[in-house]
Amino acid sequence: MTGHRDAFTPARSHCTHNYRERLAEHDQARRGIAAEIGREHPRWLVLWGLYSREFWAYPCLPVERGTIVHAPDPEMLLTGMTEVEVMAMHHTRGGGSRMPR
Repeated sequence: MTGHRDAFTPARSHCTHNYRERLAEHDQARRGIAAEIGREHPRWLVLWGLYSREFWAYPCLPVERGTIVHAPDPEMLLTGMTEVEVMAMHHTRGGGSRMPR
């Protein structure tokens, strides 16, 4: 029926609104965490991916083109970033190892 509203429509709409509000708050907090990591690691561009629901870090280091680190939580992201930094130091010191793709 067109225009018919059942008793559950307002509640469903309210739940959807609350979910979106909580999601927006979560995303805002995650963006803040990404910004903090970026400030603490100035040789990286760190972002929170709204669609992927993951943190993304792009190195501004001498690494192989296409090197990107991503993780669902900050700790895992920082671990990946550290691994890339160690490989970059080894590479620039003449170690000659290939960078990850």
